[in-house]
Amino acid sequence: MKTVIVDEEERDEGADDIIEFPLLKRLSITRCPTEKFFSYSHGKKESITTTSDSQDAYSNSFFDQKVSLPSLEKLELESVGSFKGIWHSELMENSLCKLATLSIGYCSRLHNVFPSTIIGGLHNLTIVRIENCPSLESLFDCGSLDANNAQTTISLPKLEVKIVREVKLKCMVKSDSRMILGFPSLKNVRVCSCSNLKYLFPSCVATTLEKLESLWISNCEQMKEVVLKEKAKGDDESPQPLFNEMVIFPNIRKLKIEGAQCKELWNNQIPNDSFCKLEVLQLEHCDNLLCLAPSHMWKRLQLCLTFLEVRSCRLIKIIYESDGTDTKSDKMTRLVLWDLENLRHIWQSDGLPNIPFPNLRYVEVVRCSRLEMLFTTFTTKFLGQIKELIVESCEDIKLIAGHEECEEATSMTITFSELIALRLFELPRFMRILAEKSSNCKSLRVLSIVSCGTIPDQVVGDWESYQTNKIFDPEELLFNYMLYN
Repeated sequence: MKTVIVDEEERDEGADDIIEFPLLKRLSITRCPTEKFFSYSHGKKESITTTSDSQDAYSNSFFDQKVSLPSLEKLELESVGSFKGIWHSELMENSLCKLATLSIGYCSRLHNVFPSTIIGGLHNLTIVRIENCPSLESLFDCGSLDANNAQTTISLPKLEVKIVREVKLKCMVKSDSRMILGFPSLKNVRVCSCSNLKYLFPSCVATTLEKLESLWISNCEQMKEVVLKEKAKGDDESPQPLFNEMVIFPNIRKLKIEGAQCKELWNNQIPNDSFCKLEVLQLEHCDNLLCLAPSHMWKRLQLCLTFLEVRSCRLIKIIYESDGTDTKSDKMTRLVLWDLENLRHIWQSDGLPNIPFPNLRYVEVVRCSRLEMLFTTFTTKFLGQIKELIVESCEDIKLIAGHEECEEATSMTITFSELIALRLFELPRFMRILAEKSSNCKSLRVLSIVSCGTIPDQVVGDWESYQTNKIFDPEELLFNYMLYN
């Protein structure tokens, strides 16, 4: 199929042949690789079959200027044709005024999704999904206005979700000083495998992202910064943190970064109201990252962060760093550390005025080969609150809890009174769980100690069954919903 609508009447080229679908609410076209446009007239059909140049000229947009879709709410195009744009730059008035959801996938020649001339009419646009469009250069093109036009501000008041996967996108918003595009309702942004993307938002857009709650950036190797900071002559050209002082995210709750090439996540000029509600931080395959956060950012994160997951960040040596000042900290309940080959400490006791994460409930440490001990006696006050503890394949682990060199040895009793599940697996240098005496683990239901030094294997209960059938409390269910949605 090459088209949906064919006008077989041979009318004059200038005839008012509007094609209108006043009641159409949903349009889905999939797996039509030869379809180049939504409609054409008989005369245009003949011209298309004669020369490739005329075909390219006509197929620049899938919908031409005479198609009207005033009630369309959802549009899906997947594996369709070879058009460069979806809409003609001069659409019928109100043609897309009700469009709420747009899904585009596997359109190989698509260059641009929203030209500047139609952005102002997208008052109901809520969800945008783009996947596998290798020629795509920009999502919103705001840079094609007439140079004589005055500066305009255009807002997409309902846009909440934006997902872009596997496209060679150069920029999300192609902008100039004459159009400022705002996303005042944008809550969720996912950008995955966009290998040419160097930044996510221009600074003029970033100021409108006050409602952003979730940001996921995965395998965008060229991304230097989330918000573009205009460089003046003489500015430092060395690699900069991923988040600079242009970032204003006062309501962000979940941040996931995979494959970033930066050495630092945050600079020292992040606005005070940014990241102050961040609850979930997940980092993976950030091979150049030297530290998770400087001390000034940890002071902020300790007031809000409940879950920290760090995987395959090979240069990280310590998780928590402090400047020695007292900080209130009572939020973190879950800590997951995987494949951190240079990790030496979760935190160091020397200079800490208080325990960094006093409310930890779940701790999982896997394949951190240089870590010798999880917790120090400095932290014994909170060990009794841990409910699940998993330590696997850590070659240098000798103790779960004990003294650091800077600590004085004491006869303090260490308890795991709330511990329900303990799994220790493949710890070849393991000596014992605690350096000091410990009370009975009165709440322990599942114990699995396998291949840990000279300690005999011990198994109490069925670990796999426990993991499969454990009952989550309401707080845990709410957390899981937020983590995976």
